[in-house]
Amino acid sequence: MNTQERLDSLKSQFREVFYSTAQHYNRYEVFSDFIFCIAAAYRNSIKFTESTEFEYLQIIKKYSRSDVEKLTELFGLLILISDVCPPKDHLGELYMEFNLFNYHRGQHFTPCQVSLMMAKMQMSDLKQKIAINNYVSISDAACGAGSTLLACVAHALDSNINPQKHFFIEGRDIDRLAALMCYVQLCIWHIPSRIIVGDTLKNEVLEMWYTPSYYLGAWQLRLKGEPKKLAAKIDNKINFVLVGDTYT
Repeated sequence: MNTQERLDSLKSQFREVFYSTAQHYNRYEVFSDFIFCIAAAYRNSIKFTESTEFEYLQIIKKYSRSDVEKLTELFGLLILISDVCPPKDHLGELYMEFNLFNYHRGQHFTPCQVSLMMAKMQMSDLKQKIAINNYVSISDAACGAGSTLLACVAHALDSNINPQKHFFIEGRDIDRLAALMCYVQLCIWHIPSRIIVGDTLKNEVLEMWYTPSYYLGAWQLRLKGEPKKLAAKIDNKINFVLVGDTYT
């Protein structure tokens, strides 16, 4: 079985389990609950937040034991799907496939090849930027489920650069579910990241979600340690400015 066949098989299993989970709830609610539960588990695995735990418990008690087991199985399948090929926005693809997107918010899926092309164009001098401070900051003000940010991770790996050591990612999205999809996928790839739920145009910050690797890599200290006198000169930041009503 080649890579594509393996991926198709795993996604088929994911689809089957997803549609059999809590059939008395609409698919958007189940998908949203699934994503939040994973995000909450990652978040509270290293820095416990009582409000996150409370929301998690309120969600999980809606489901029967068998449905909770299916949610756990879905998470396992997501890990296997992510492990089959280089980083890409699998959750965004599934979200679109399940017709959960909201056209009124301008949500649509950006093909992974387009995201990868954007990443390569913006990061043609990646090694030089990393050499400045031994890391590079990457920002996406409309990150969606993380298509572009994951493409950056894929490009780094393809360039023999370890993004777990040399990337700090910040993403923001007005849609909470989209932002948490991005957060979950960056957690899976162990990328130091801060994902913000809020409207970039209003500089709104409703929630901040830090990946476990942010804390494990002491990134709060690394970022604070950046010399202030060089801050205006440092050119190790990559920003993605997306024009139009894009989703990922």
